[in-house]
Amino acid sequence: MQTIFWRRAGVPVRSFLRDERGTTAIEYGLIAALVAIGMLGGLRALGSGNTGSWTNTADKASNAMQGK
Repeated sequence: MQTIFWRRAGVPVRSFLRDERGTTAIEYGLIAALVAIGMLGGLRALGSGNTGSWTNTADKASNAMQGK
C-alpha cells in the first residue's frame, strides 16, 4: 500500500524536475541582475572618481567669480 503512495507521490516531483519551461526566464533574470550589479559598480567607481574633478571645477568657478 505504501509503495503505491510513493509511486504516485513521485510522479509530480519527477515531472516538476523535468519541466524546463521557466528555465529561460530564470536565466534572463540572472543575466539582468548581473548587468545591473555591474552597472552599479561602474557608476560607483565613476562617481567617486569624478568627485575630485567636480570639486576642482567648482573651486575654479568660485575663485573666478570672486576675482582671485
